[in-house]
Amino acid sequence: AQADTGPWLDAGAKRVTAAVSEAGSDPVWAFGQQVPASFWARRMAHETAVHRADAQLAVGQQPAIDADLAADAIDEWLDVLSPLLGSPDPRAEALPAGASMHVHVTDELPSGTCEWLVSHGDGGVTVRREHAKADVALTGPAGRVLLVLLRRLPADDPSVTVHGDTELLSGWLAGLRF
Repeated sequence: AQADTGPWLDAGAKRVTAAVSEAGSDPVWAFGQQVPASFWARRMAHETAVHRADAQLAVGQQPAIDADLAADAIDEWLDVLSPLLGSPDPRAEALPAGASMHVHVTDELPSGTCEWLVSHGDGGVTVRREHAKADVALTGPAGRVLLVLLRRLPADDPSVTVHGDTELLSGWLAGLRF
């Protein structure tokens, strides 16, 4: 049965790709709201990359995620998926009021270096793509930063650097489990 797994997975990926392509920009449901069908292509690309990394880590290999894909997955995680983990917004409990976190991807990407500022102000948690000073900063290659944010790697992984309030990052990671 294991020999049939590869073709079965490939066929499933082709069905998803065909369905999303056929739907184009038609609205579909995702996490209780309507979004363009292309949402699922992005979501499945990120999901597949992370589960591939899970399998690689499970057998002692170092995962490698394409930097552009990983940076996009970070963007999706911080701004789209993590708020959906509960109501009220779980980011507001993971990041204390008045606190901020800077995520900085150091890879050379076609669009330049990707950075995010997550801050908890009076209006709740906001995510902006910008460079700014924060209470804690997580920097490193996109694939490794993604795996730290998704708790596949520890925050003290030697491939990433944490500056500032390490307890703040620990609270963020503990509060956002996916």
